Amino acid sequence: MGSIIKAICECSFESGDIFAGGGFLNFQTICSAPAICLNCNRLLIKNYMKKYSKCPVCRKKVTFYNDPSVQIQINESYKKSYNVFSWHVSDEKGEFRLPDTWYLCPKCGKMTLKFVSFGCWD
Repeated sequence: MGSIIKAICECSFESGDIFAGGGFLNFQTICSAPAICLNCNRLLIKNYMKKYSKCPVCRKKVTFYNDPSVQIQINESYKKSYNVFSWHVSDEKGEFRLPDTWYLCPKCGKMTLKFVSFGCWD
């Protein structure tokens, strides 16, 4: 069962509903997850299980929001205790986690984006 999350920034950026993870029929091959194109400053939803994810506009490699370079770092014990979203992907990739912290906003370029959870989907 996946999670419904949303990205919201104080600059007025709002993503709309993000259906993260996978459903009953595709959870072994799909983990939909938020990513950012650092080249054209877009928030995208891409399959984290793919080896290489590209921006559909500029074709550059995207950075998933579980990457520490687009997060304000928090202490490890808190990061493990509360995640807005987490999904065990595979033994090779481990777990995709979005801890409750601040992220890089694609609109204003500041670390003022938050992910919030709204429920589950399947």
